[in-house]
Formats: sequence, C-alpha cells, structure tokens
Amino acid sequence: MSSLNVNTIAEYTSGNGVQIPGHIIQVVQGTFATQTSRTSSTQADTGLSVSITPKATSSKILVMMLHHTKIQRNTTSANATVKLLRDSTEIESANHFFTDAGGNAASTQNLTASVLDSPSTTSAITYKTTFGVDNASDSETIYIAWDNKTDRLIAMEVGG
Repeated sequence: MSSLNVNTIAEYTSGNGVQIPGHIIQVVQGTFATQTSRTSSTQADTGLSVSITPKATSSKILVMMLHHTKIQRNTTSANATVKLLRDSTEIESANHFFTDAGGNAASTQNLTASVLDSPSTTSAITYKTTFGVDNASDSETIYIAWDNKTDRLIAMEVGG
C-alpha cells in the first residue's frame, strides 16, 4: 500500500483555494435571545440573521434554524408562521399551530427548519427569519426567543 504525505496543496492557477466536494468550508452562526412578540399577520424581521460569503459559486449553504416560540390567543385555535429568507427570497417556512376545546390558551414549541440552499454566488448573503400570526382578528400573539431563550441560525458552506 502507498501513501501520499504533503504539507500543502497549491493550485495550478489562482482561484479561491482547493475545494473538496461535500466538505464543510465555513460555518457561521447568528443568535437572538430577546423575547419579542407580534400580533400582526404582516411578516416582520425577528432580529435573527446571519451573513455568509461563499467561496465558490458551486457551493451549497446548509441553513439550520431554531426558534423557541409561544403562541397565545383567545379563540379555539391559533396559527403563526416563521419564515426563513435568503436576502429577500423566502426559502422555507415553519408553522406553529395550536388548537384545543376552549379559548384563551397558549402553547410553546421549538420551531426548526433546515434547508440546503444553492445560491450560486460568491457575494455576501444574509439569511434571516420573519414572523407573524395567521389571523390577527382572533387576538393571536406569537413570541419568539420565548422566555429569552437563545434562538439560532446556522449557515454552513458545503463544497460543491
């Protein structure tokens, strides 16, 4: 059996470095830990975001989101949505739905989402989340970073 030992691998031409498909190139994380609420059905920024600049256009970005949520309402069911965006483009959404036989109740839930995005760029990208209730007329309220727990957004560049 043969082995190859090297100290460095130099590119034949200048570029962005040697890329090995399927390997993690970089990891960035954004956090947000201030409880915030929303009673409108119009989506608004949660305050959670992360920026990443891919090294190659062939790279994919694995984005993972965690929001600690609480939804409260005075009707028998409530619905709220947290969306994940690349810049201004929605790439995923997570829904907190709650129902019971009575009114004026609340539910807590960890909303998660993961997306393997293909942005095809070497320009800076910002991933962020937005939130809103689905029916403001039912006095719904969604809280993110519930109880000041740390919400997270992680972006990992994967070599393409």
